[in-house]
Amino acid sequence: MPWTGQPDPALDEPVRLFGDKYAGGRLPADSRHAWLRIVPEKLVSWDFRKS
Repeated sequence: MPWTGQPDPALDEPVRLFGDKYAGGRLPADSRHAWLRIVPEKLVSWDFRKS
């Protein structure tokens, strides 16, 4: 669903952090972008150090 800028407490922190880092502190809402939360079901890592 596109981000329209409607108030959503769940997005307050991500919008602020993203705006601070990439948009000079302000992130305008438009209908071209959306927020997506990905929650992994499983984490896997590899250890490539040589013994």
